[in-house]
Amino acid sequence: MYGRLEEADPLVTSLCADKDPILRRSGMYTLAMAYCGTGNNQAIRKLLHVAVSDVNDDVRRAAVTGLGFLLFRFGPAKDSRLPIGALRSPVLRDMAHQARV
Repeated sequence: MYGRLEEADPLVTSLCADKDPILRRSGMYTLAMAYCGTGNNQAIRKLLHVAVSDVNDDVRRAAVTGLGFLLFRFGPAKDSRLPIGALRSPVLRDMAHQARV
């Protein structure tokens, strides 16, 4: 699905809606690879939502990692909109903070 953009959306939607956390995590990585380096706002919103709301730590971690894949071409963001304070896990907060630097 690398670089497929909107073509990957139906697969991402079905993976993210699954009850199995492994499939939801796969959905995060699929979304990240489909929009890799594009900075697509819709994909960023989806990943941010999952990063702060999913019940599984691994899925949230994959969402934060996916943000890095989407934004890697845009350099450091000093005034990023990433809601670091909303992340419950100290590991996720640390990863998000490192991504901002």
